[in-house]
Amino acid sequence: QKALCQVYYIMLLQGGELSTANAFVLIETAVGRAKEAATTLEQLEGVKSIDAVTDPYDIIAIIK
Repeated sequence: QKALCQVYYIMLLQGGELSTANAFVLIETAVGRAKEAATTLEQLEGVKSIDAVTDPYDIIAIIK
């Protein structure tokens, strides 16, 4: 069975240092599994928002 999703992330830098404020997580899901991935993400602590987008990623989540 294929994995639910593949995750890429971007950490913000502030003043040349890694910020603990937010991370933008770019998620590419298996075909037809974006809703399942979003539901799973909603249950995680620190998730500020989850947005469905189109190619190349399916979901962008903001994590605090």
